[in-house]
Amino acid sequence: MAARGKPVIAATGRSAMDASDRSGDLERGKEKDVNVDGGEVCRLNLLCFLLCFLSRWKIVKKKERRRRRRRRRRRNLEKEGSGVNAAKLVSKITVATAAMETIDMQDMLMKSTLDSMFKVGFGMELNALSGSYDLGQQFARAFDDANSITFRRFVDMTWKLKRIFNIGWEANLKQNMKVIDAFIYKLIERKREQMSNGETLLGKEDILSRFLLESEKDQENMTDKYLRDITLNFIIAGKDTTANSLTWFFYSLCKHPLVQEKVAQEVREAATANQNGEVTSAEEFVELLTQEALDKMHYLHAALTETLRLYPAVPLVMKHSSSEFSAIQGIGWIPVIKWRILVHLEGLSNFK
Repeated sequence: MAARGKPVIAATGRSAMDASDRSGDLERGKEKDVNVDGGEVCRLNLLCFLLCFLSRWKIVKKKERRRRRRRRRRRNLEKEGSGVNAAKLVSKITVATAAMETIDMQDMLMKSTLDSMFKVGFGMELNALSGSYDLGQQFARAFDDANSITFRRFVDMTWKLKRIFNIGWEANLKQNMKVIDAFIYKLIERKREQMSNGETLLGKEDILSRFLLESEKDQENMTDKYLRDITLNFIIAGKDTTANSLTWFFYSLCKHPLVQEKVAQEVREAATANQNGEVTSAEEFVELLTQEALDKMHYLHAALTETLRLYPAVPLVMKHSSSEFSAIQGIGWIPVIKWRILVHLEGLSNFK
């Protein structure tokens, strides 16, 4: 019995010691709680919160001011570029309409879009629509011909041989690329001279000016050839896609006179909402097309969106496999090596 009781007594002794230790800790904790000033802690936490909030608020306000300045600068560039060229296009169409002449709407939109791209992107008047600048006309023709020849490579299986022997369309493509390269390099040199002479204002710098400023920091990688590729990428991305979409838009309006009337009525009401007198010129109407007026043109936005759905800006998309894969044909798996798939987005949009 005594042997069995010793562990019990020892365990009970340890439990009592543990209980006394815990009670001592509680007493010390109470003393610590008494010494802590809860109001001071709250004041410190509130002060830290206010400091963090004020610093964060200053950062947000600074970012908002920068965003507003960028938005204002972008709107000024768009008005100087797209607005002026739009007024020129309207005037040219008005003259042709009065004379009962037949016009190529897509060709005029291509030239007008190219003028806008050069004005906004590169700070230069190309005047492709008016035809007053000979070098600009040569560049526009060479650019369109190069695009057309490049597209022929999808159906011409011998284009690589023609490029090697410099015959046929590939010989014409090489000549067009010489014209394009000479024009772009001259544009870059002219823009660099303007920036060195202080002719380009920092508040109205274009896209090419920004890249030239960055090229001064990294001259090894951002060469003139790199700047040429950047310039051509902007032109390719903005010229044909915009002009083709606008062409399909006007084509759709001609097929649906009711929609055409609703769009015209909405544009007139939104643009002349704060105008007392009558608008007599295209230049005056362009000045009325502010951001607030454009935000009210919901029906026009819907019509443009439907046009892009029916007639995508990029109707054909090429997909190319970078490695081998397998596909099912019949009853088994067969290896497929680097297939090219051409997706016709316009056909998918009009599929019934």
